[in-house]
Amino acid sequence: MIALKRLDTQEQFHSLAKGQELIVHWKEASEEHRKGNKISMYKMVRISDDNELILKVKGNVYFNISMYLKGLSAVEDVSIVVPENLLRTENQRLRKELEDVRRCFDHIYVQFDGINASKAAQRGIQSIESALHSPTAEKEATCMPEQIPWIAYNPQNPPPLDIKYLITDGIDTDFGQMGFDAFDEEYLWLRYDNCQFSADHITHYAVINLPAQEGDTEV
Repeated sequence: MIALKRLDTQEQFHSLAKGQELIVHWKEASEEHRKGNKISMYKMVRISDDNELILKVKGNVYFNISMYLKGLSAVEDVSIVVPENLLRTENQRLRKELEDVRRCFDHIYVQFDGINASKAAQRGIQSIESALHSPTAEKEATCMPEQIPWIAYNPQNPPPLDIKYLITDGIDTDFGQMGFDAFDEEYLWLRYDNCQFSADHITHYAVINLPAQEGDTEV
């Protein structure tokens, strides 16, 4: 079985071999069509220096390839006769090339997208750095509260009694004060409802102070 493959590029024409079979469809206004050769089979002779495809030396049958590709030739279309098995192999090759191109494009797209993401991230970082070094940010940074000055609880050296503290067991926080049990002669952490904490669980405490009033001078 055979198949026809239409020729529509300069490269395809220049890849033809001498003696290769071609099917040529002539336009109605052409001389060959008037001779009754609407569709004819030829064996390719050669391509001239003027880019003319010589179909038959005897009878002077030829056409200009450049004019044909522009649609200005007496030829409607030209096809090459290809055995079906060769055409199938060619189609497989073209499909493989197409997949390779797609994979290459996907890779380029990913790389390009990665570059864009990197540039966007860099712009974001620069924007953040600019904001951090702005006078407003520096002023706000000086107003940020400091960390709570926690004091490690030492049962051998308990804090003063009857003062409100912020206390923690290392996980949760609560309010409490240090009390003294005269009966058992021991210090106890108490809530304000006088419920006893387990002193073994209290790890740190901090003195609670009120916000400075406007006009106050910090020491």
